[in-house]
Amino acid sequence: MAKQTLTHMLSLLFTRLHNATVRGTLGDALGEDDDTPSPGTSTANHHSRQSSMGGFTDPSTLAAAQLGPASDDASSEESKQIESADINETQPHETISTPESRTASLTSSLAVKRDPNDEFAYKDCFQTFRGLCKLSMKKVPPNINNLDSIEVRSKILSLELLLSIFDNSAYSFAGNARFVNSAIKKHLFMSLLMNGTSSISLVFRAAMSIFLALIREFREFLKTEIEVFFTTIILPLLESSTSSLQQKIIVVRDLHSICKTPQVIMDLFINYDCDAQGKDIVEQLVKVVSKLAQRKMPEVSTWGADTTEEENTLKQVCLKTLAVVAKSLSDWSQPLHPPASSQPGASSGETQLKRLQHELDAVEQQKTNKLLMDQGKEIFKDSWKKGMAFFIKNGLCQNTHEDIAKFLRYSPGLDKPMIGEYLAERDTFNNTVLNCYRDLFDFTGMHIDLALREFLAYFRIPGEGQKVDRVMVAFADRYIKDCPDAGFGNADAVYFLAFSIIMLATDQHSSSVKQKMKKEDWKRLLLGQNDGKDFDDTMLDGVFARIAAEELKLKDDAPPVAPVPASPNAPAPAATPEDPAIVIEKAKELIKDRQYAVPSFLSASNVHYAGLVVPCVSKSLLSAFSHILEDSSDEKLISMVLEGIRLSIGVACIFDRQSDLSALLTMVSQMTLLDSSSSKEMKSKNIDCTRLILGLPLTDGDYLGECWTFVVKVLSLVESLHTVNDSIPNQSPGGSQVRKPTPNNGVVSLESANAALITQAIPPSALDRIFTHSSTLDNIAVIAFVKAVCAVSADELAASNPRSYLLQKLVEIAAFNMKRVRGVWNEVWSIMAAHFTTAALHKNHHVANLALDSLKQSALKFLDREELNDMEFQALFMKPFVDVYDHELPKIRELVVHLLAMIMRAKASALNSGWACVFQVFGKTARDSFAISELGLSFLAEAREKHFAHFADTYLVDYFQSVSCFATEPKSPEKNAIKALTHLRAGAADLISGRILIKRRDGSVVSSDLFENDEETAAVWLAILKGLALAVSHPDINIRPTALEVLSDTLMTHGNHFSAPLMSRVFREVLLPIFDGVLTQARSEDNLSDSEWLLTTCLKASHAVLNVYSHFYDSISFLLSDLLRLIHSFVVQENETLATFGVTSYETLLSSCSARFTEEMWLEVARYTAGLIRESTPLKQIRLAFAPEPVQDESPSQSSDLGTGGELPKPVLLENALNRSGSVSPVSSPAIKRVESSGAVTPRASIDRSQAPATPSTPASAIPASVSTPRSMSTSRRNRIMSVGDFRRKIALGKVRIQSLLIRAVRERVIEQHGSSLDSAALSDCLDSFLDARATVRTLVRDPQLRAVTEQSTLSDAILRLETESLTTYVNALFSCRDNGTLDIMHLLDARLEALIELLVKEHLEAPRDGPNESGLALLLTSLVNFPPDTFKVYARKFYAQLVELCMSESVKVRGTLRDVLSRIGDVAGIDEK
Repeated sequence: MAKQTLTHMLSLLFTRLHNATVRGTLGDALGEDDDTPSPGTSTANHHSRQSSMGGFTDPSTLAAAQLGPASDDASSEESKQIESADINETQPHETISTPESRTASLTSSLAVKRDPNDEFAYKDCFQTFRGLCKLSMKKVPPNINNLDSIEVRSKILSLELLLSIFDNSAYSFAGNARFVNSAIKKHLFMSLLMNGTSSISLVFRAAMSIFLALIREFREFLKTEIEVFFTTIILPLLESSTSSLQQKIIVVRDLHSICKTPQVIMDLFINYDCDAQGKDIVEQLVKVVSKLAQRKMPEVSTWGADTTEEENTLKQVCLKTLAVVAKSLSDWSQPLHPPASSQPGASSGETQLKRLQHELDAVEQQKTNKLLMDQGKEIFKDSWKKGMAFFIKNGLCQNTHEDIAKFLRYSPGLDKPMIGEYLAERDTFNNTVLNCYRDLFDFTGMHIDLALREFLAYFRIPGEGQKVDRVMVAFADRYIKDCPDAGFGNADAVYFLAFSIIMLATDQHSSSVKQKMKKEDWKRLLLGQNDGKDFDDTMLDGVFARIAAEELKLKDDAPPVAPVPASPNAPAPAATPEDPAIVIEKAKELIKDRQYAVPSFLSASNVHYAGLVVPCVSKSLLSAFSHILEDSSDEKLISMVLEGIRLSIGVACIFDRQSDLSALLTMVSQMTLLDSSSSKEMKSKNIDCTRLILGLPLTDGDYLGECWTFVVKVLSLVESLHTVNDSIPNQSPGGSQVRKPTPNNGVVSLESANAALITQAIPPSALDRIFTHSSTLDNIAVIAFVKAVCAVSADELAASNPRSYLLQKLVEIAAFNMKRVRGVWNEVWSIMAAHFTTAALHKNHHVANLALDSLKQSALKFLDREELNDMEFQALFMKPFVDVYDHELPKIRELVVHLLAMIMRAKASALNSGWACVFQVFGKTARDSFAISELGLSFLAEAREKHFAHFADTYLVDYFQSVSCFATEPKSPEKNAIKALTHLRAGAADLISGRILIKRRDGSVVSSDLFENDEETAAVWLAILKGLALAVSHPDINIRPTALEVLSDTLMTHGNHFSAPLMSRVFREVLLPIFDGVLTQARSEDNLSDSEWLLTTCLKASHAVLNVYSHFYDSISFLLSDLLRLIHSFVVQENETLATFGVTSYETLLSSCSARFTEEMWLEVARYTAGLIRESTPLKQIRLAFAPEPVQDESPSQSSDLGTGGELPKPVLLENALNRSGSVSPVSSPAIKRVESSGAVTPRASIDRSQAPATPSTPASAIPASVSTPRSMSTSRRNRIMSVGDFRRKIALGKVRIQSLLIRAVRERVIEQHGSSLDSAALSDCLDSFLDARATVRTLVRDPQLRAVTEQSTLSDAILRLETESLTTYVNALFSCRDNGTLDIMHLLDARLEALIELLVKEHLEAPRDGPNESGLALLLTSLVNFPPDTFKVYARKFYAQLVELCMSESVKVRGTLRDVLSRIGDVAGIDEK
């Protein structure tokens, strides 16, 4: 009853304080001492005011009256000491940060004039509160352990009354910073430090309850005090092995109460765990509680009694606390958490979002800095240089003297010996830092030993003498400045005494010093050291006494650890450094020096703060949960653990903590025992773990990410057990109840029992619900889900006994998610398609069939959706069919063809871009077996006959390309190839007739009268013509001529419907590339091997190309350069047959088109001809042919610049040929059989291979013997037995022949027939090329060694013929062009003729038996005789001297022609021969 009365009185008292606070009439007493009456108020008046309030007295007096006489005065001195202490003397007063209403209340109270009555109300409350605190701090005598004793009862009562104030009246001073600083910090906190270590359960419980109330209501004012209490009382008590279980239970229950409020736990985290200078309160608490939850239950505890029940209670409380931590994080992280609305005056919209983001960034940076700080401390411990460099680099400290000094002074946890090493370093920078560090201390009014003790408390002075000297000098300078009147003559005196004090402390407290120094001896050493005088004797006595009593020691960064009683009944310990009074003193020092990176207390308001907590507590939560889950069978504990795991998973999901989520799910997955269901018996906790995982998709599916794999893996294993259970015969008729089999000795029975349990607990419908729910997942989550299903399905298929459960479920997933946006569906299907493709390529025939069937089902469902324009999703969807066709099993390939045919028949009207895949697969069948090839071609025919209208508008090109595969594929049977050629011919005819219409993208129809070179038109025609052109190179000799005939007839018949640009494109992209293969082969190492295609088809193909050019010359005459490049590519080859075809083509081109050449075209032909003659020179080949050993020719190829009348530039066609790798397979060519009247193409029945085909335009001499005679030996064998020299000589001989043939062709086709069409520049180019060819040969003739070896071979005659051919051609050109040329040309040729006569006469006289020279000279003289009289007279006068010289010639032929010249001279001069 008395207690209730006191409680009611206190409530009334603090209600008056609340009213005063609301009125705002209380003054600012932050700078006052509330232990004394306010100024202007006498003590008498004060007590009189108490009487008028109802006679309230100090609660300590009242409690004494209630409980009996007061305790002894043993603690009176202690009470006075505590009462006089003010822990906030040097600490700046904290401002109230939250809630804002308290700040507003306090601010308003400062602006209102103080009311004396309200001041009395405040003083009454303060003194009452202080009295209760004093009463609660009175020590209980060691011999009193009875709870009924007055001392214990008064302590308990005072604490309970204090607690009632917080429970009932905390609102009255919640916004009063004056009361907080004067009463709570100064008195209540000291009481909690003392009673928080009590072994009396009720006292300890009451103290913890009050602390809990402080955290809930006043944490924003008590930032430092809360940390000190946690690190001084709570954490040591929980970690101690000597504290009682009851104490641990009380603490953990209070922590549970704290953690139930998300705001509290988040506030603690961001103010301590995220502060670089703070302790990790939340992380350490969770870690300690986790360890307690995992502790093993001893049969008999350290207390000597059976404490199993208490141990179990502690474990349960710890698990509840861990679970509530996870729940608080989960609650805080809910998206609907309204941080903005809970803050009055908070801005909204974009400004609010920016503010929240700014707060989050700031807290994240604080946490990052703290982690960096911890890392830097470890580095600093090993090396102060590396450590400081790390701190500066990461922005934890600025590289200035002042900042480094403050950093070393106020950063807790830095290695103190290393701090000393840094400060004592001789470097100038370090010395300046030492001076700045020294200036952070204020030694005013302090004895020198106390100042030195304070100075050396924060770092360990190095042992080296010079370093000690530097530190002492710095100290002396500061001390003499702060204490100029302390009796020291100068700084040197301070230095000497400080050094002596250090030596004295070492002497007095070192265990290695046996005989301690006496005071007199120490004082004797100091005589005369105070600037020539003695130190004050009294001062030295005090220094010696204090140093002897307490050594110089470092201040510990860690908070003071409160004593933990050994047992509830143990007596109170004696006064030791761990005595509560000492703990309080140390706590006051720690609070005094405490500094935070963020001084004010922050109130958490951002939902994302929980994401910072997760990585700090996840390991501890996981460790405790996994331990209990594995070792315990207690259903209550298991239930709490699973709830905690579920909440932890939820938080990890929300903040995308994939590593933490993976660890949690790994642990839970292992506890399902699904992987070992055949060897371990499942229990209810294993079933619960399975349920937990399978429930995640329905609650957290959007956040699982890569951890979907765990869920799908469990799902697959559960389904496998369902399959096992279905095979159990002992089921009830309805199938709803499954009787659990009794496990026998066999493994199968155990697996059956587990399967029955799983089926009872998790029916198949629960699994199906997961797949159905996939349609509700967000876009990112469904992609992750599909990836996981495919990955686990791959594992199912890779097993020794493949399972197809997930493979079949993919069809359902596709159906459920088919309506998603196209971009997402595209990515989802690309993942599925890759897996379907892999599954369909499985070596197991059943798996492959099942995958293809799944593909077909998905395709049929997908094709029901309309495809948007320009969106080729059908092609992407059906691409797996294309990829699967590469399966090694013919049955699978045939199945793919049939499935696509089925889709085509069922969904032809819905197919759009899917036609591309259909035609691609049908085209691939061309390279397959005859049966599959026939199947593919027949389906193509069916597509054209029945479904042409569905693909004609858009996929006509794909159709023709697919058909072309049968005509071009080397493995394609001849019958199918001929059918394909027929289809292509018919397609071209239908395009011309208009039966097939080409539609442009804009919807317009292409006219069949004239096909322009637009994208759509060109694509269709090129698909047809390229297929025919590629068939011309088919390895089957029975197919090539048919293809060439169809190609030639198509162009000759329908080419007039092509525009000039389209025909030009056909020429360059269809006709000219026909010869790329043979040119590539000609450049290979086996460049003398005449392939069958070269011997049988090449010349006909080139003639066909020239015929097309000639036929459509008027529209494509500008393609002359392309033809010349092609011919150039032929002629310059070392393969004689190919080069011969080039010369023949050159003649054919000129004979058919030269009459229509313009002057510009003739100039181009002349320049091309000159360059061609120069490039075909055989000099390099001849020298290589007679080299003594193989030589790699490093000289550049002979060439000349076209700009100066040289060769044509290197053709693009030749460059393409050179850039290709490989060579064309040897091919052959029959004659082309004429197309029958029906238009169908039939193969030639038999081919005459005895000789190469001859054409009327090809002289027999132009075809080398190697072409006209069959080979008696394979090329490869002949090359193997042919020596290098023979090989090279054959090349050289061929080059000589080709140049002779080329010069003859130029003479006959250009000079003789069209010489008058050449202008002077073109004519000079040709003439120079003839002379260059002769000069090349003359170079060989002048080389004695080369001439000697060539004369021994057939090459000699060919060389002489070449020289004669080039010279006679030049002479004939001079005379024939002179007669038909203009005056300019005549002058040009006359000059050349004069030079030639001089050259030939000179050469003849030097070498009269030179056959070519002799022939050329004779021809020249004979031609000269035929000049008209006037012209002859002119030349006779010019060359008379040379003619006279020729009289000495030994050549009968030359003398004979000379006789004719002299006779003509006589006739012209009128001299009779007689």
